Amino acid sequence: MAKDYNQRMTKLIEVVCEFTIRNRLAFLIVLGSMTLALGIVVATQTKIESYFPDLLPQDHPYIKINEKYKETFGGSNMITIMMEAKEGNIFTTPFLQKIKNLQFNLREVPGVNQFQVISIAGRKLKMVKASTAGVETRPFMDKETYRAGEGVPQTQKELDQLRDAILTSRTVYGTYVSKDLRSVLITVDFIDRLLEYTPAFNKINEILDKERDDTVRIRVVGEPMLYGWVHYYFPETMTIFMLTWAALLAFLFLVMRTWRGTLLPLLSGLVSGTWALGIVALMGFNFDPLVIVVAFLLTATAISHSLQLTVRFDDNVNAGYTDMRKAALQSMTMLTRPLFLGLATSAGAILVVALTPIPLLEKVAITGTIWVFTIIISAYFLTPLLLSYVKNPKAVLHPVDLQPAIFKFLNLAVSTATARGSRKWVLIAALVIFIMGGVMSFNLTVGDANSGSPILWVDSKYNIDSDVINTTYRGADRMFIVVRGPRNTLKSPKILRNMANLQRFMEAQPEIGGSVSLADLLPAIQRVFYEGNPRFYEIGDDILVNGELAYLYLSGSEPGDADKFNNFVYSEGSIRFMFRDHRGTTIRTGIARLKDYIAENPLELEKDFGMAHEISDYGGGISDAVLGGTGKREAHEGGTAIGEIAAQAHPEYYLAGGLIGVLGAVNEVILAKQLESIALALLWIGLCAAAIYRNASSALFFMVPVALSNVITFSYMTMKGIGMNINTVPVAALGIALGVDYAFYIADGIREELRETRDPMAAIIKALHSAGRGVLITASTLVISIILWTFSSVRFQAEMGALMCVWLTISALSALFVIPAMAYVFRPEFIFGVAGSSAEPATAPASGS
Repeated sequence: MAKDYNQRMTKLIEVVCEFTIRNRLAFLIVLGSMTLALGIVVATQTKIESYFPDLLPQDHPYIKINEKYKETFGGSNMITIMMEAKEGNIFTTPFLQKIKNLQFNLREVPGVNQFQVISIAGRKLKMVKASTAGVETRPFMDKETYRAGEGVPQTQKELDQLRDAILTSRTVYGTYVSKDLRSVLITVDFIDRLLEYTPAFNKINEILDKERDDTVRIRVVGEPMLYGWVHYYFPETMTIFMLTWAALLAFLFLVMRTWRGTLLPLLSGLVSGTWALGIVALMGFNFDPLVIVVAFLLTATAISHSLQLTVRFDDNVNAGYTDMRKAALQSMTMLTRPLFLGLATSAGAILVVALTPIPLLEKVAITGTIWVFTIIISAYFLTPLLLSYVKNPKAVLHPVDLQPAIFKFLNLAVSTATARGSRKWVLIAALVIFIMGGVMSFNLTVGDANSGSPILWVDSKYNIDSDVINTTYRGADRMFIVVRGPRNTLKSPKILRNMANLQRFMEAQPEIGGSVSLADLLPAIQRVFYEGNPRFYEIGDDILVNGELAYLYLSGSEPGDADKFNNFVYSEGSIRFMFRDHRGTTIRTGIARLKDYIAENPLELEKDFGMAHEISDYGGGISDAVLGGTGKREAHEGGTAIGEIAAQAHPEYYLAGGLIGVLGAVNEVILAKQLESIALALLWIGLCAAAIYRNASSALFFMVPVALSNVITFSYMTMKGIGMNINTVPVAALGIALGVDYAFYIADGIREELRETRDPMAAIIKALHSAGRGVLITASTLVISIILWTFSSVRFQAEMGALMCVWLTISALSALFVIPAMAYVFRPEFIFGVAGSSAEPATAPASGS
């Protein structure tokens, strides 16, 4: 049955190839017209930009909480600005005027949430003081207090007054003003749906540049600035991209010595890219600058397959073919099976990325799959069609001939993989490397592996600023959790003490610099009644006292000033944690500790809460009379109807929003799906091999190079501190396919040569001199050109360039050494046939060809 299937498949391949070459002009006209049309689409409709919602797993509970409360409690798109006095402290009129200017001007940034620009110059941060007139709350830089300077202290007495107010505020001192009083912090939140990174990045820098001078130093971090830097370096990225193409052109020209060997592989990559980008542009997809590495990897796949066809064509010419159409036809026919098998496995490997429910990865998976299938057009059809028009096939462009060196290396591979004394050692070495790499791969970090951003270099301005801010302050990366229950829940002493205890518990983690909630604010007001005595910094003993304390705080406030702590019926509130880094281990530890505390310390209300909170409505909140006597209201607070809140009888904690919450959700999704994706990709490769060769052993055979290249690459990522995150997942998926492409060509080459001779040594020599030469030239060309990416100012692109070099090198070496050794030792049926062969070579291969 398998034999009949192979015969039918071979006949079908021959019919398709003959039809293509026979109608070559018509095919070229159609392909050329469609390529031109799609090229116009690429030029006019491609959108190069990042959409933040594409990075989020929308169905994850953390993301739902973040989306629901981000405009009140603070979202993940927050920037943190640190202004530092180069000499002295912040308490000078010119310095404070700069803070006032920033507070006002930052509201002009496109997409900014004007109610979430927070600093000591704004209205959100307040000082509490007592006088004979009672307790009052005012902004730190209040216009009524400092009338002469419109809120900016002018005299030394006023400056001292502001300093004393800051030093006694636990919510400001150390959080928005540094402990050494040399710098201040401004946080700015954005409305996600209105945020565009490049305009925001440019406007923020424009505003900050106006305040920069010899007296201050300004630092700024946050996701909008990070992705703004990525867009800032995009011209450099395109320059490197063009230099990479130039390096490809130069190396192919040197090695292949013909225009067909130089230009056709590059043309294949260009055409496949044009088709793919044109199709996805018509689908309305944007092109994220960070996935340009994936784009180049897919282009490299097209170049690889086209180069294999060109090398096979050259072999046919050297074998005596004089009719170029027949030489192109034979190349196309003989390489159909490994080419389609390679493309099928590549498409499957990248498509499984879509199982990770993150829109960006889903788009990358769809784009990558389309891109892979366009290689059928650019490599399988276009390359042989153009080869059939070659006029002078034996002409060379320069006298430098590298072929003897290439054949010398290939003969080394043959002798190493097949000689009695070394072939088993090749397999043993591969097994040892696999085990060692596998052990090291278990330490691969899911999420960011280092502090700062892995997208930019450690010594970049962004990461230097991030390190200084996180060292000076409690942390620039925020996470909030929500406390939700019936009305007046956040006045309950038991609830507030539970919140305070949770904050102290979490702050024991070194990476968490601090936290803030209503449980910090009410004790500060309580303390004022006792002349600022720290002994009375405590939560009220009953709901009535806490209600009155909250009322006193709000009495001097404008609507919305307390939104970051609680809603106006005290049914919802937040605890905000400040993290000093967002490494994967930091986030997992923090979330795990949160879950442990919540499980062991559930929120509970007082037994008499029902009666107490009704009384409290009249003492410091909103009465049933205001709510229409039903406790319900159609308006929404923080995205949730008041009636819906009132229906929740039992208070609960809800995780988690802010940047840390969002990254925690992404990391959890990747961790849950990564092993599944790798397993499915390997399964797909096995099924494709078994389907093509009609033999189950072929699936296991090709698992070896894939597994070997993967564990070595993952161990390299571990050593270099490269985490498995949303940016590296697509590269890892494509690497799986790259790990097996070369193996397909070598194994199929041996299989086809065995149809001409039953001598395994002769078959392996011929296969390596043909398909192996294509593998060696392709891998060498790509590695030498991709090295240029390691000079990128964008660290992620540089590290992915190095990662691709490792992947290509390991894949090529395993195809050239391990695959022939496995074939020679195990004699798999799908290569050797049912009978196999036991012939031993009489002599070692010659050093040249």
